Amino acid sequence: MLKAIILTLIAGTSTMFGFILTYLKINKQNEHKLILLTLSISLIILLYISIFDLIPFGFINLLKNNHNLLLNTILTAILASCGVGVVEILDHKKHANNLYKLGILCMLSIMLHNIPEGIITFISNINNETIGLKITIGILIHNIPEGILIALPIYYSTKSHLKSFIYTFIASISETLGGLIFYLLFKDIITYQIIYYLMIIVGGIMIDISINKILTQCFKIYQSKIFNIGIVVGLIITLLMHIFI
Repeated sequence: MLKAIILTLIAGTSTMFGFILTYLKINKQNEHKLILLTLSISLIILLYISIFDLIPFGFINLLKNNHNLLLNTILTAILASCGVGVVEILDHKKHANNLYKLGILCMLSIMLHNIPEGIITFISNINNETIGLKITIGILIHNIPEGILIALPIYYSTKSHLKSFIYTFIASISETLGGLIFYLLFKDIITYQIIYYLMIIVGGIMIDISINKILTQCFKIYQSKIFNIGIVVGLIITLLMHIFI
């Protein structure tokens, strides 16, 4: 169990890499370029994780348990829509600083994402170390841009390293604590089917944040060259994730 805890902690801690970038010394003009670059990269990666990872993962495994294609398609659509609803509920209060609000929303969604992810990482490393290690590496890689998406908007909207650290750390530690606590308290109750439901809901959350929040923020500070570079870099990263993970 100790090895499973350590590997889950390593996977979750990679989220903190984003906080390190807040110490880059750049001028005001380049701040906007860095924010736009990281947002556009994260936009592609989050969409990829949602559309080609979370939702298909949940849908395919639901289909394995119940071969009714129509029923599972409708159920997946409903669960993903619930995820969209969660974002709109969290976002019902308008905040003057949209960049700060984006950071908070990303922190909440990634925290919700990390909990079932932590459960899967933890259980996988207990049941099969080879598969568990592969899952750990994959999660570690895609946690890095998620951490950036929290740390930079929070820092550049508040100029507070402490706030940036706290919010990024909460999302980071949720993976380890979520996996461990849920396993210890609910291992006799929680099923893989519930995890599949959670994955689809979180997929809906991340699609909504990507399109309605991140893309909107990108257009507010839009510079075509920087935005296009971010999109290309995001596509390259997702391609590498697809090939090697």
